[in-house]
Amino acid sequence: MVYFLNLFSIIYIGKNNPMVSRLENRLELYNEWLTNLIFLHLLFFTEWIPTLEQQYTMGWSMIIHILLFLIINFYFIFRFMFRSSKLYFIKYKNIYMAKFAKK
Repeated sequence: MVYFLNLFSIIYIGKNNPMVSRLENRLELYNEWLTNLIFLHLLFFTEWIPTLEQQYTMGWSMIIHILLFLIINFYFIFRFMFRSSKLYFIKYKNIYMAKFAKK
């Protein structure tokens, strides 16, 4: 059920572009696809994969995908945070300079 809900989200985001910018839409699609892929990895820990060695390998694959998910999302979080901080700094610097430039 969760898998199909996730697929519906991917289709909706892909067709309607609900976010403001193209980057946000693409990042949301990337997150949905990777969440879907991580969810599919959980199926490899059932009786479909008979040997423990193969399950162990799939476990490492799942860990790598989760780390990729985290690294890319943290990159964009820090990128947006740095950009916002930079813009606030410029804004208040200009206000400060305008106040003291008149005197």
